[in-house]
Amino acid sequence: MEDLRPGHYWKTPFVWEVGCPEPVSVSPLRYEAAEYEWLQDAVEQTMATSMDASDTFAVSQSGPSKAASELVAIAPEYFDTPPGWWQVAKDSEENRVGFVLPVMFKGERTWRNGRP
Repeated sequence: MEDLRPGHYWKTPFVWEVGCPEPVSVSPLRYEAAEYEWLQDAVEQTMATSMDASDTFAVSQSGPSKAASELVAIAPEYFDTPPGWWQVAKDSEENRVGFVLPVMFKGERTWRNGRP
């Protein structure tokens, strides 16, 4: 995959600090491990219509299907993704309505204050 041009980033990371209270859930959504084929299609659809600069750039370079495949394929090289972390969100009627792809960046160069 080509490097993004300067000023473009894959995504902005966030950190949950141990001891911070977890937000109260107000949604009837539930989450479960995402099935690979469904997730691949969902990422493709999301990237195809995304307003995110990195997604737009990746799709313009290779199309939504290849951009999604590359994003999912490069994850193990750059991120730790323990089994079950990539999840699908389902509503109260069991419809798949979204997904989350949390990761932990690999390599000490990405750490802050000695933590991944």
